[in-house]
Amino acid sequence: MKTWRIGMWLVAALSGSTMAEIGDHPAGQLPTHIVIARGDDAWSGRLRALQFLPTLGTLDAPAPPDRWEAAQLLDSTPPDARHLWTFRHGDSSAHIPAALRWAALSEAQQAAIDADDARGAIRLDYLRGVRRDENDGAGLRPRRSVLGAMRGAHVQMLGPPGFLLDPRHAPFRAEHARRPWMAYVGANDGMLHGFDARTGVERFAVMSDTVLPLAARTASSGQPAPAPVCSRPFAADAWTGSQWHSVLACTNGAMGTGLFLVDVTDPTGYTPPAMLSYDASDDASIGRMHGPIPIVPLVDGGAGQPRWFAITGNGEGDASAESRLVLLALDQPRASPWQQNRTAYGITVPHVASRGGLGAPAVALGPQGRATFAYAADRHGQIWRFDLTGAPPWPRALGANETQRRTPFFTATSHGGVAQHIQGPVLLAATAHGPMLVFTAVDGHGNATLYGVADNGKGDLTRESLEGRVTTDSPDGTVIRPEGPQTVNGWRIDLPPGQAPQDLIAAGTSSLFLTTRDFAGRDRAYLLDPRTGLPADKHGLTGQVLTGTPLIAAQAASPVKTPEGTTSQTVHTGLWQRDGERIRLVDSHAYTLRLGRVGWREMTETGAR
Repeated sequence: MKTWRIGMWLVAALSGSTMAEIGDHPAGQLPTHIVIARGDDAWSGRLRALQFLPTLGTLDAPAPPDRWEAAQLLDSTPPDARHLWTFRHGDSSAHIPAALRWAALSEAQQAAIDADDARGAIRLDYLRGVRRDENDGAGLRPRRSVLGAMRGAHVQMLGPPGFLLDPRHAPFRAEHARRPWMAYVGANDGMLHGFDARTGVERFAVMSDTVLPLAARTASSGQPAPAPVCSRPFAADAWTGSQWHSVLACTNGAMGTGLFLVDVTDPTGYTPPAMLSYDASDDASIGRMHGPIPIVPLVDGGAGQPRWFAITGNGEGDASAESRLVLLALDQPRASPWQQNRTAYGITVPHVASRGGLGAPAVALGPQGRATFAYAADRHGQIWRFDLTGAPPWPRALGANETQRRTPFFTATSHGGVAQHIQGPVLLAATAHGPMLVFTAVDGHGNATLYGVADNGKGDLTRESLEGRVTTDSPDGTVIRPEGPQTVNGWRIDLPPGQAPQDLIAAGTSSLFLTTRDFAGRDRAYLLDPRTGLPADKHGLTGQVLTGTPLIAAQAASPVKTPEGTTSQTVHTGLWQRDGERIRLVDSHAYTLRLGRVGWREMTETGAR
């Protein structure tokens, strides 16, 4: 039996583009959903907390009021009362955590922000939330809110530590059992914001030193609005060599190369949290990264304790850049430079097979929650599988010989045979035979496909290896039906012409949620079974047009005894739509769980806990 059959699958995706659910909400004090909304201009955003707990059988209900709205709260907070952090660099070989204040920056950083007019200190104050210079002729961009736009970002919820398959973790879990729930989200103001999930108050924010110069330039009028940093935060508890910490990983996105890691063990502290940064100044192959960065344990080649790593592709580079999987050890000293092949490793795909960089990976976890395989896509529509069960530097990660190392796990092409660009993230769903990769891909003509590719040990798969699905537009949405013979390799759905994928997330533990945008500019919603690619509706209907904000909510039926003497429970994952003063059920997917046994999360958004 393959070891992964009893494994847990780590999904390289976080909460939805418009919402984030909290799995438990003690005493009703926490919101069930955190919703990202547009602000009053292209540069500003709103973050709204809702409490929505529908009962089973409910189809329509009054829309819940906001429990809090973060932009409003942040705008009323004095800038000097905020806890804002960055990295100081330029006078040492390491990135050192520092306050986001002019005096805390190095001379090199100050010079980069000063530009040609020596107004760097004013720009930095603007980033901190000072508003006195917005309309006095200083050339600073007027803004409707201090909180930046978060369109396309995802909220990461993090509360007290959860369960891990490591006996050393129990004391840490007990020590931080009363840690407040937090909502982490990146914005185009260049910051990762940490909001108290109960009150909406910002506890702290971090701006990477890599992002700082561009963020300062965008303070001037006439600059284009960038995409948010840290669009998909990833958080996990990790052993850092001597003790446990809760670590949150972020990419700099389009605003800079590389990534940064923040210690969020205690989000209530008033000193700079322990932080690490890794960008093109540390490794010339590092490009612009998007998507989540899984934080996972590896066996490290021995029978002893595992070693924890943040794992990522090296990002978007130029056409000749190496395509590499980067593994950063979390036992890296915080005030020291990274050490290649000791705390920073790279596994390079042969140049003849791939160039231009790798995207965000998905990582499968095997027995005891340790990483087994990583899957990352390149710019040519190829997904590469890395075997991480060996010892650093993992010389056999891509295969035992040159032919295997040059052969991708999967290659995406449209129905016309044109290479497709694989869009992040890659989700992983558990099946009886191994992990299934779920992702979208689009060719240069706009032909889009949703894939479910099973890793059954074969590799070198293409669209012809998969079971097709037929899509038919109808007045009520899109009908999806099976086509052709069944195969253990997975499935593919060529989306209707004119529909472009917007976002793909896990919806509960056994559903996936895809949104697309059609020629008319309408958003459509697909709720599907990740194992089959099919809707739950008996007529195969999904892809309904959205006219309001979508929310995902799970409703559990009462447990029942089965004829075999076990207990099962049916869970209904519902897709709801908030439209004005009402909220109604658009689609639902039911699945049955067997209770009272150890299982695995079939589709998860924050990893195994």
